[in-house]
Amino acid sequence: MEKIVNYTGVSMKTTGDISLDGEHFEEHGEVQENRVIEGKNITVMADVYGKVISSGGKVLLKHNLGGGSATNRDGDITVEGLTSNAQVHARHGTVSIKRAENSLIVGERVTVESAKNCTIVGEAIEIEIAEGCAVAGKAIHIGIAHSLRDNQTVVSVLLPDLSGFKARAAEIANRIAEIGLKIEERRKKSAAIAEQQEVRSYLLIAGKVQRKEITLTDEQRVNWQRLGAKIAPELKAISSVGSEIRALQEEQKELEQEIAAMEQEGKEASIGISCTIDSVAKDTMIWKRHVEPVTLFDLPHKELRTRLLAPGLPEDRLPLGNGKYFWECPVD
Repeated sequence: MEKIVNYTGVSMKTTGDISLDGEHFEEHGEVQENRVIEGKNITVMADVYGKVISSGGKVLLKHNLGGGSATNRDGDITVEGLTSNAQVHARHGTVSIKRAENSLIVGERVTVESAKNCTIVGEAIEIEIAEGCAVAGKAIHIGIAHSLRDNQTVVSVLLPDLSGFKARAAEIANRIAEIGLKIEERRKKSAAIAEQQEVRSYLLIAGKVQRKEITLTDEQRVNWQRLGAKIAPELKAISSVGSEIRALQEEQKELEQEIAAMEQEGKEASIGISCTIDSVAKDTMIWKRHVEPVTLFDLPHKELRTRLLAPGLPEDRLPLGNGKYFWECPVD
């Protein structure tokens, strides 16, 4: 694998911003404030105060990330030192951080040993100690959760937003009911035609012939065919109505299958959503929020934190017990 190594650090005096096409870049010097490293598979051995941007692979910061940011568009980020007043984004990867303070952390999966006054969003989140944090995810496990000075820890369990499903299901249900009425109307229409004396006689004989209950003589067959020719418009109308009924029934079946598929998708979307806190302080707040994580990933830090700290509806607050806390989303 092609690897580029630099020892001088990234600053205006040395390299300026760095943009690389190589497969791996290793920096041994400090990345100063407002300076940028952009590439793939980036390792920085010293402190980072600027920006590290990777198109994929792994980002490894061996020391501290202070006041800057680390972004990996398609891969993982690991910070082995302190992450402070910084932003870490790995929407399609795992973020692993030892200690974080006053930072925004976003990842598909997030693991933090100690987080203080941080905003953390992900599909799956694992935090050993959360102090004064705003945490939002689908599968959340926190070892210890409590406040930090005046800042509560607020946990948001993200549930799938099924409002669109429900609206579509209501539309489908109305359409199925309409189809049911149309089918009933057409059946009555067909029955009324079939009750006409000559039509009833013709259809009665036709049924017996088809079931081989009777055998017509040549003369009877000629008379039966003449009757069929006479009532041809009525027979055609019955056939046409029958075709309409079959088409409506097929549409009804397809709509019922769509509702079943939507219900199954809704159930699958709720599987695995849970919140576990091994030791939780009474001032910790836990809310259910009907929003997908991806809708939160790109929000500015201040707006995101404000949104996650805002109280939800009373019925969406999850009550705390004593000591260990566990809640799992029911799958209806």
